[in-house]
Amino acid sequence: CTGTAWVSDFTFEEGTTSQNNNWKFACFIFENIGTVTVDGLKIDVKNLPSEKNNLNYIGIQAVKNIQISTFKNNIKNIIRDFDNLEIKDIKKPRVGLVGEILVKFHPTANNNVVDVIEREGAEAVMPELINFFTAWSVNTVFKSDNLEGSKKSKLLAKLFINVANFYQKTYVQELKNSKRFSPPKDIRDLAEATKKVVSLGNQTGEGWLLTGEMIELIESGVENVICMQPFGCLPNHIIGKGSIKELKRLYKNANIIPIDYDPSASEVNQINRIKLMLSKAFKNMNNNDNEMTYIDLNKYKVSKTKEREEEVLAKC
Repeated sequence: CTGTAWVSDFTFEEGTTSQNNNWKFACFIFENIGTVTVDGLKIDVKNLPSEKNNLNYIGIQAVKNIQISTFKNNIKNIIRDFDNLEIKDIKKPRVGLVGEILVKFHPTANNNVVDVIEREGAEAVMPELINFFTAWSVNTVFKSDNLEGSKKSKLLAKLFINVANFYQKTYVQELKNSKRFSPPKDIRDLAEATKKVVSLGNQTGEGWLLTGEMIELIESGVENVICMQPFGCLPNHIIGKGSIKELKRLYKNANIIPIDYDPSASEVNQINRIKLMLSKAFKNMNNNDNEMTYIDLNKYKVSKTKEREEEVLAKC
């Protein structure tokens, strides 16, 4: 066979350069990355992800060096790299993910819900993991002020929040300067915003944080939310499902569904519920793009004269 052989995304570290165009070659598909033997010759095969457009590669390379002295530069580089990714100009509905900490962050526990959302053409938005820990500090301050607790524990809780904010300072500032991302709320501001729906005394399970994260997502433009609950987690069922009605009253476009994740739950049922939620999300997004005007017909029910009817029809 005469010509040029191209091997995509692989490199052979051992070999010699040949100017001969008369090649006899075969295509090998390796199941594992590592050392393989071809005709008695050991060859190292490596997967080479594109540094420019590979999300996982960018994240891994940026956090390899975790020394404090380079922490800020790593954060800046991560956000800069993601800002410079080549993306298609496609508008997608954004779906926020909240719930019990394991179900929310572990793909095995939530049946790869992020992959499901992305396959359906939407964008998954995940709140920060650090919120789970700083929220407990807010809980300690609340208990010290309203229930019980020492001044020492209150002081340590406030100190922990300040330390967390110190490490997040560069991260938050870079997100503010980013063209694609928005910065998270301070945990104390998030707690304050939650008070209009539930009391900060709700501290079992994720407690008020579950409602707070839904509020943060909705107010940041992520109006579609999946609230994930594990089997037997009664506090999260109450604080999660219990606040949905009030959230929908406060935020008219909120599209929230609770989904239970446990061994006895049908994965097909979970996926179907997600698809139903996404169908409404796409509908809402398309309606917003068309700039539809909604008219409250109740305003025109007092007078039923022909002139009023013609006025309503004209405005519609």
